[in-house]
Amino acid sequence: MPDVELPAPLVLLVEDNADEAAVTTHVLTSAVPFPFAVRHVLTLQAALAELGAGKPDLVLLDLLLSDASGIETLERVFHITREIPVVVMTGTEDEALAIRAVQSGAQDYLVKGSMEPRALSRTLRHAIERHRLLSDLERSRQREVHRATHDALTGLPNRTLFFDRLTHTLARALRYSERFAVVFIDLDRFKDINDTKGHSAGDQVLVEVAERLRTGVRQSDTLARLAGDEFTVLFERLPSRAKGESLVEELVGIATRPIALQGDQIPIMMSAGLAVFPEDGRDADTLVGAADAAMYRKKLEGRGSVPSGRDSRSS
Repeated sequence: MPDVELPAPLVLLVEDNADEAAVTTHVLTSAVPFPFAVRHVLTLQAALAELGAGKPDLVLLDLLLSDASGIETLERVFHITREIPVVVMTGTEDEALAIRAVQSGAQDYLVKGSMEPRALSRTLRHAIERHRLLSDLERSRQREVHRATHDALTGLPNRTLFFDRLTHTLARALRYSERFAVVFIDLDRFKDINDTKGHSAGDQVLVEVAERLRTGVRQSDTLARLAGDEFTVLFERLPSRAKGESLVEELVGIATRPIALQGDQIPIMMSAGLAVFPEDGRDADTLVGAADAAMYRKKLEGRGSVPSGRDSRSS
């Protein structure tokens, strides 16, 4: 099997001493058996411009430059990107600073004057590989967290994440005397769709309804799928109950347009109930229960206006 020549990793060398930069560049570009490509800049400002324009495989960064010094140098690089590994360089008298840089997120550090060529090459390659492995682990962790907190079909937050956000919203509302609302939404006659069109078609309806609801909620709010055809919305920082009822009316209007499915126009109907903190409850379970009861009342009334938790208790 023929050998495959791998592309040389690109190192962005940030060094304001031209002589030292020339030596480092020579060592890296002639490293055996795996050389590097090097792009050299003299200032941090030039380095930031390079990072904004493209992505090298590694940044080799002098912490003491003409236009920046100390940990600030590293922090300004990280402000642009954390996707690229950084190895810092410093003098022997500043090794403590280099250690602080590693504690702040640099992959490794090198002390000027003691950078043996093979060790320099090895350090950079290990930094690139270590950063790749850590990035893969972080992406894997994020995927696991997402799977645990989001609905697999619609991608919406699930019951666990919804109640977590509701708990935090409740704590803030109690502390700052804010008003917020919980909305319970249920599709009407959804079982008929599953029975006549099949469960795959039912899933398509749920995905489409979820997307419509998503476009109708504010960025600060939380839309979740609890189970089956049940959705909830957490409307944060409401000025009044009337505003909450208006938001729900708009949401239902967006979501209940017919859906084209298997050559037919499927009518979409839903019932929604509203519960407002603190009038309808002062804890999570009570608020969700009040919104659920208001939604169920609407179903019994034949689906029409958007009742609130207050309405359901007074009927």
